[in-house]
Amino acid sequence: MSLKEFESIIGRCKIYTDNFGSKNVSLHFTLAMMTRVDEVEEDKHINMTFTEFVEAIGRVAECLEVPHPLDDDDVDEEVEAITEEQRETYRNKPLTYKIETLLLYLAKDVCPGGKSFSKHQTTMSKYKKAKLHPNNIDTGNLKL
Repeated sequence: MSLKEFESIIGRCKIYTDNFGSKNVSLHFTLAMMTRVDEVEEDKHINMTFTEFVEAIGRVAECLEVPHPLDDDDVDEEVEAITEEQRETYRNKPLTYKIETLLLYLAKDVCPGGKSFSKHQTTMSKYKKAKLHPNNIDTGNLKL
């Protein structure tokens, strides 16, 4: 994934705030890239591997100042409408919360207005109300 593609997917999530913009996304893309031995013959230094992508997502998530799509129903859809006090609250959330938030914004972008995201959102809300994490649900033995 190139810098342009990474900036595009993060930009479509509409998570930019006064303190976090496209310059920050470029910086986190660059910081997530591993050092390469041969930058002349190969293009690996400008295209991310999956490992670098995961790190970049974590770096971007750490800077988030936006509400969680499932937890914060009282906040408007528009990120610009968030007050400074709310931003401070979101900024101080744990990294796991922020990564989940970013991944849900990414999923929302991938299936805009579709039934699949609404269904996922409903299911996740049920799990949260029941204080269950989807990874802790016993689904029985896996048969291949």
